[in-house]
Amino acid sequence: MKLRSFYLIAGVIFSILSVQPQASAQGDPTFGYKLQLDVVYGQGRVAPKGAEVMRDLKMDVYTPTAAGDGPWPAVVYVHGGAWHRGGPRNPPYKLGGAVHSTPEDWARLLAAAGYKVFVIEYRLAPQNPITRFVPGKEHTVTDIRSVVKEDLMVGFARARAGLGLSMLEYNDEAMGLVWNAYMSGVEDAALALDYIVKHAGELNVDPQRIGMGGHSAGAGITASVGLGLKSPLKAIFPLSTPDILFDKGYVTKRTDLPAVLLHFSQYDDAPLLVTGPGMVTMLRKADTEFTLGWMPGYMHFYPHNGVSLADDGTRMSLGDRVIGFLDKYLKK
Repeated sequence: MKLRSFYLIAGVIFSILSVQPQASAQGDPTFGYKLQLDVVYGQGRVAPKGAEVMRDLKMDVYTPTAAGDGPWPAVVYVHGGAWHRGGPRNPPYKLGGAVHSTPEDWARLLAAAGYKVFVIEYRLAPQNPITRFVPGKEHTVTDIRSVVKEDLMVGFARARAGLGLSMLEYNDEAMGLVWNAYMSGVEDAALALDYIVKHAGELNVDPQRIGMGGHSAGAGITASVGLGLKSPLKAIFPLSTPDILFDKGYVTKRTDLPAVLLHFSQYDDAPLLVTGPGMVTMLRKADTEFTLGWMPGYMHFYPHNGVSLADDGTRMSLGDRVIGFLDKYLKK
């Protein structure tokens, strides 16, 4: 009961601290981008009331206005929210005195740096998404409990309480919800990539220069698409990622992985700091270029202008580090 009370209180505080975002359908050429809202990139299966239906999946597209005429390198940004909430125009989260950078913040930053940015939505747990992925198939883990430990439910509870949803017990039903929500997000992000590649000409992007990034749940989706699926990605930047639901042995044997810039924060959510070393070990064994970054002094949410330390000894803002990383692999 004490744990449930903590979840509820945390969720209420979290919802109070969130504020509504603002967006312009035209963008702001002064700051280096034009904006097109709600571009449909595909459809996904959901059963919000038990009956299965297909729903459109949308993304916001930020086109650079101060980086030549293209074709531009592209970045797909995937929002966080414990697979329960959020979207391309997500309110900024606040925690521990820090205001988190929104998907819009990241898109504006990257568009100004010369990237065409696609901020995607994906199916969320409250919609009861249905995924094609099955445990133990397509190189996924067989036992979800080997990856999703009970303490990971803290993040779920924070999001669910903020949405006024009931708490989850650590049982098979909850594990099924976690699997379907997580892997539906992976499926949707892969679908968005496929759309971008197929429409590269009309989107005026280079299909050989695509990166992906995201925070928290979005980082897990990013890491899963980049490491667990065969994709056109050349670089990924997962920020505070949960563990992936793909077999790590399979990942380390692959020879077609994108470059990886991985970050955690000093006081990140405890489950992420527990599983993070396993992700780092996997990436150091894998056939890819890998950099580990660290956000000192922050909890799970942090801004892109916060200080980032890296295992190469450098110190710079997170945004500058991400842009430098993408420039290295997508602007060759």
